[in-house]
Amino acid sequence: MGAAPTRIRLPPAIRYAGIMFELFMVMGVVGVLAALGALAFVAMETLVVVGGAMIAIGVVIAIPTGLIWHVRLHQILSPLGLLDPGWIWKPVAHNERLPEECRREVLSWCYAGAFGFGVFVLGAIVAGAGILRAVIQSSAIG
Repeated sequence: MGAAPTRIRLPPAIRYAGIMFELFMVMGVVGVLAALGALAFVAMETLVVVGGAMIAIGVVIAIPTGLIWHVRLHQILSPLGLLDPGWIWKPVAHNERLPEECRREVLSWCYAGAFGFGVFVLGAIVAGAGILRAVIQSSAIG
């Protein structure tokens, strides 16, 4: 008989990362389907106004926090010589180069900016749905 195959034991963070990704994918699909169903019950004007407000809120959050993240990333990594030319176009790739003692502070700005961008995108989708609904209704009437 051969030796039993060895099982590689992954750290909990890696083990659960796959489960969390799948969970978020399922929640996203269910959320999109629920939102599409809810669109039939919401006035198109409401969708456009709420979407526009979400866009404004997203911009107000994303732009300043994203700017602070870029500045802090540069302030910390540039003196260490860890920034590549053109880093500004792919700053996320440089997050892993942050020293451990600075990581939490800098990544907090990164995540806040990403959240603001997400609110912006969601607002654009909501406003777009309201506009699309208005176009469909006007073409069905006329």
